[in-house]
Amino acid sequence: HPDFPGYQWPLSKMRDYLEEVFGEENVWERKVQPQLRRITAAIARAAPRGMHQNGCFQLIGLDVVLDRNLRAWLLEVNKNPGLHMLTDVVREHTPAAVRDAIKMVVDYRDIPPAARPATIGSFERV
Repeated sequence: HPDFPGYQWPLSKMRDYLEEVFGEENVWERKVQPQLRRITAAIARAAPRGMHQNGCFQLIGLDVVLDRNLRAWLLEVNKNPGLHMLTDVVREHTPAAVRDAIKMVVDYRDIPPAARPATIGSFERV
């Protein structure tokens, strides 16, 4: 479909679409993002402790679908998400996500998690 190249939209287009369809400002921030934070926190709590050495990390991918009421449903967790540069959205997002993940591990490795900034690049502490 021409409106969905690679079947993906950048987040900015998704935000605009939701505001247009629901006729409300900040629909993403008010209704969707809090659910994604809860899902992400639940996944982080469910991860086995001690599965990685200190200073290591694993980038995971969460596939989520929104229903017509904007309820977020977790479809799957990808422990090795594809970082292939196949679409414009992925080419724009992936390098920054990898850079920010490394920054979290390397730049803040000696700082307790609670003392780290609330956001690091595109990542937000949940």
